[in-house]
Amino acid sequence: ALKRAGYSLSTKDIFTYPTLEALCAFLANNEQVEIEAEQGELSGEIKLLPIQQWFLNSHYRHKAHFNQSVMLALPRNTALDTLERALAQL
Repeated sequence: ALKRAGYSLSTKDIFTYPTLEALCAFLANNEQVEIEAEQGELSGEIKLLPIQQWFLNSHYRHKAHFNQSVMLALPRNTALDTLERALAQL
């Protein structure tokens, strides 16, 4: 099980609770786990990964083509403030 942000989540959980609503409800009803960091706080400069360096050095005309976008269909009665809070938490 993956332990991030204080939650334990397995692949099975994602398939068992396939919507954000169901997954959030599942996580809300489970105890948070304590995360043990394998190292302390990091500081200082971080070098770019090779793929990041390659991308930034490339001469593509439309670098935005490498962005991945997604369009979601929401029910008409979706409360926008609730959605904004959920996305901020993700």
